[in-house]
Amino acid sequence: MKKMDARNLDHKTLTELRKRGVGSVQEGQSPEIVAKALGINRVTIYGWLSRYRQGGWQALDANKRGGRKPKLDDKALQWIYKTVVDKNPLPLKFTYALWTAKRVGELIHQRFG
Repeated sequence: MKKMDARNLDHKTLTELRKRGVGSVQEGQSPEIVAKALGINRVTIYGWLSRYRQGGWQALDANKRGGRKPKLDDKALQWIYKTVVDKNPLPLKFTYALWTAKRVGELIHQRFG
């Protein structure tokens, strides 16, 4: 069976998959067989079992993935959008009247550093 990439699952589905996997092992099935049946790596099922032992069923809940915080806040993004949509680059001291990705980047750098 082809291995599943759980990163593509929504949080609810991933949580349910983890709980089914741990539940199956608790019912007496071997972790290797459960992993194969679910299409996951056996190391993954052992990780789920460890999380369950440390924190119970709640420890298996899928959490929001982190990420880098945006460098610009909503107000800054709105200003950029409004400027690019509503204004011509010429009055802003650009050489010609066409917004390009490079020019927008320069605008952001000038305004926000």
